[in-house]
Amino acid sequence: MIAGAAAAGFRLWAEISLGPPVGRRRGLLSDPARPPAGYNGIEVAMIRVLLVDDEPNVCRALCMRLGVEPDLEVVGAAGDGRTALSLALDLQPDIILMDVAMPLLDGIAATGQLRAALPGLPVIILTLHDDPATRGAAAAAGAAGFVPKHRPVEELLAAIRAAAVGA
Repeated sequence: MIAGAAAAGFRLWAEISLGPPVGRRRGLLSDPARPPAGYNGIEVAMIRVLLVDDEPNVCRALCMRLGVEPDLEVVGAAGDGRTALSLALDLQPDIILMDVAMPLLDGIAATGQLRAALPGLPVIILTLHDDPATRGAAAAAGAAGFVPKHRPVEELLAAIRAAAVGA
């Protein structure tokens, strides 16, 4: 679980490892499947992502993979739904990547509470549980997208960018 001082340490690690953001704002990407053309130190529309997964190795791997994308910035990570709610209010991310099976507050319940508290904040469910019941529960909770963890990373990147532009 990543919380409290550990979350602050994670944010510090992410800032040092990924460098400062180049720019940001939701809705500036023309094609949600690809990052803006011409990125070579030129300002791009950054998409601020909050990771929510109770497996620290998953959070680290996602942070590293998303960190190489010129338009994505991981702003924090949470290991449970309750911490995600708190961090979302504090960090104001553009997108949340949410696992389903977590302690304290599962991803489906946390998604519903996040959508009530921050209705404009898209939540993408990223989970091993790829079945009709989980997909239905995610949709009912207001998830903007659903990506099974076994799918190629390009699908996750496309879902993040699509949700950022409201597609």
